Amino acid sequence: MRIAIVGASGNAGRAVAGLLRRATPHDLLLLGRTADKLTATAEWATTAAREGAVETATFSGPHDLPAVLHDVDVVVMAAPLSGDVGPWARAVLEAGADWFDLLLSVEEKRRALAALATDPRYAHRCLVTDGGVHPGVPGALVRWAAGRMDARSVRVSMRFAVDWGGIDLAPETVRQFADELRHYEPRLYRGGRWVRGWRYAREVDFGPGIGRKGCAPMFLAELEEVQRLHPELAEVGFWVAGFGFGVDYLAMPLSAVLAGLGARGGAARVLAAALSRFGDATGPSRVILEAGGPDEGAPSLSLSLTCSDAYRLTAAPVVAALMQWDDRRRPGLDSQALFVEPERWMSDLAKLGVEVA
Repeated sequence: MRIAIVGASGNAGRAVAGLLRRATPHDLLLLGRTADKLTATAEWATTAAREGAVETATFSGPHDLPAVLHDVDVVVMAAPLSGDVGPWARAVLEAGADWFDLLLSVEEKRRALAALATDPRYAHRCLVTDGGVHPGVPGALVRWAAGRMDARSVRVSMRFAVDWGGIDLAPETVRQFADELRHYEPRLYRGGRWVRGWRYAREVDFGPGIGRKGCAPMFLAELEEVQRLHPELAEVGFWVAGFGFGVDYLAMPLSAVLAGLGARGGAARVLAAALSRFGDATGPSRVILEAGGPDEGAPSLSLSLTCSDAYRLTAAPVVAALMQWDDRRRPGLDSQALFVEPERWMSDLAKLGVEVA
């Protein structure tokens, strides 16, 4: 299989390329806007002792993609796109490739992809969206827990630790993060209905190296999809830990206001400066699952996913999904959480450097 990665020289794209080279024999086409950065990524990726070729190509927009995507089976969109996703996805499909994205989960993106998935011209193409860690992991963990036990409640909590001051953040990446604040919904499923409010925040013990952290509920479209598949679940929710006082209570509210006013650049600059100066990067990144059965009390099933490299934790779920592509590929639109077979996916996460305990 030949896999193209758009945004291959960015933090997430580079991590996906590295893991694909180490864990699979697939040929890679690394795509980006800057030739020098792509060459460096290719040289770094080819140090892995696996079969498969690594090539690079530059592009300036979606109109360039059909010309460079010859013989590509799947395109992994890891670039932080701004604006309409439709032209990008359409260019990929017209080139005869499938689509897999790590983009912000927003209704506009999903509508555009759904329209393409139902277009007769692309009826045989497979589109997978909401890849990565969040979205991507919480819904798959709920499916895994529901398949393991007679679950009535499944809670997933995450603490994402990045040394923001020590990495090269592209301006568009930060703008996308600021946009996420504008679309943030503190919503979860409880008592047979979706409820909304900051009052559902909770404190979570993330264990060694992290300790207890305050977490806010965060709605993800994949949770609604999984809840429909498992109507027996009375509670489904995802909670995310904050970045520290200066970011959570000062920079993020200000960035959200600026983004809401259309000042995406200003919102991004405020957020980037605060993350670099005040962001809490101590300890590893960790995802905690707690599932309860019919009886109240202590969780009946618990699990944690831990990784010292936050971008590896982002890339590993994507690569684990791609490792199932030949078996699971089907025409239409899926989220990563619904695309994967959970048991095999969890096993492959461990092989890709994520500690599963």
